[in-house]
This record gives sequence, C-alpha cells and structure tokens, in this order.
Amino acid sequence: MENERAWRVSIEQIKAGNYNLDLKNPHNPDSGPGDVDHLLPEYEKLLGQIAETRGALKAQLLEALTR
Repeated sequence: MENERAWRVSIEQIKAGNYNLDLKNPHNPDSGPGDVDHLLPEYEKLLGQIAETRGALKAQLLEALTR
C-alpha cells in the first residue's frame, strides 16, 4: 500500500542510484532552506520561549532546593 510515507521504487531507479536506498520521499519534495525573512523571526521567537522556560525551570528548582 502506497501513501505519503511508503512508496514503490523501480529496480531501474535502485540500480541507477548504485543500490543506494537513501531515496527522497516523492510525496514531500524538498523546498529548500526557506525564506530568511520568515525564519529569523520564528527563530528569535523560539529563543525567547526557551529563555522563558529555562527561567521558569530555574525558579522551580531553586524553590524546591530551598524547602
């Protein structure tokens, strides 16, 4: 059964690739690294969330250690 995670490959394709079975998913084409103007704000947002989570964890650990 073929779906977005499983697909058939012909023996000719396998031979042409020197029997390398590391084949790209044809249902999920590689769209490249993405747009920097979109990715940079997302990255900065994630860094902020990480800092907030780290701060909350540190506060909880300090509270637990001082009890």
